Amino acid sequence: MNLSEMNIQQKRELLTSVLSKGHFAKVKWVKKDGSVAERVIKLFMEKLFTSGDRNDVQANPAAHVNKIFTAVDAQKQSWVNIDVTNLLEVKSGSTIYN
Repeated sequence: MNLSEMNIQQKRELLTSVLSKGHFAKVKWVKKDGSVAERVIKLFMEKLFTSGDRNDVQANPAAHVNKIFTAVDAQKQSWVNIDVTNLLEVKSGSTIYN
């Protein structure tokens, strides 16, 4: 599937679909400063905690921004906000979307 042909909602649905099955995904996107970010992400406890630290529960300041997809960085165990308009690649298992 070609990410460049997908709109924001379709990209969000793709990420949710891949991650809601308990899978990890490796994602690449272009950050605000023009650099490329790459993270291994997963969704978990998103409804219970709104920050990456269980001792620091706070509201997600990007929750209202439709183009931002919030997930958990599996390596750093912290939240990461991904700008889906600049999404370059999503890889889960042997399936790659770019």
